[in-house]
Amino acid sequence: MVVAWGKQRTQRLAGLSPAALYVDDATGAVHHATMLLTHGLPLDLPKGDRPSTVVQLTRQ
Repeated sequence: MVVAWGKQRTQRLAGLSPAALYVDDATGAVHHATMLLTHGLPLDLPKGDRPSTVVQLTRQ
């Protein structure tokens, strides 16, 4: 589970198995762990004073 807030557009993750794939449970988007570790998870934060989001990822 990723909890993010603020103005960032990506959130770099740590502690993932580099060879794994991760699926966003809400959208079905598939992410390669190496991309999440190096470039980060793209965030779709809402507009407003205190934008935040929660993303549930499942390892495949």
